[in-house]
Amino acid sequence: MLWFFERPGESLRCEIRRAETGAEFELVWAASDGHVHVERSDDLSALVHRRNVLEWWLRLDGWIRLGQNTPPRAGKCTQRIIVRRGDLATFALLERTFTDHPGVAVTWDRRLGDRRLAARPNTGTEPRQNPPVQWQQLNYLIVPDPERRTRPSSSRTS
Repeated sequence: MLWFFERPGESLRCEIRRAETGAEFELVWAASDGHVHVERSDDLSALVHRRNVLEWWLRLDGWIRLGQNTPPRAGKCTQRIIVRRGDLATFALLERTFTDHPGVAVTWDRRLGDRRLAARPNTGTEPRQNPPVQWQQLNYLIVPDPERRTRPSSSRTS
């Protein structure tokens, strides 16, 4: 589970994850200045409670949590805004702008990198198109929600 926080000139990432060794869990706080704080526990609910308490203190200190805890429910969203990974300022602005618009969901780009760079057999052609100008200039795209796209109807003849 990931949470992002920011205040002017600073950003923070919080993560609860399974420890690499043993059956413990880790609560990891990583600041934009490179400082990392790790707490370990074998009790996941204790770490979740600790994270909630720390978030409360962060909010008192002027931090704002970015992003959504859970994705919007299927069928409620008609437009999706996908923000380039790591662009915290754009994500925060779009999320604040569309908070009161139930038909719009602001989400992160889930891709970790450009898969075109991976080795592939030489076929001579690249089937994918270049990213739209909007993605390159603004770091986000507005797309219809995949759940709401209409499929072409097939006509039957008898």
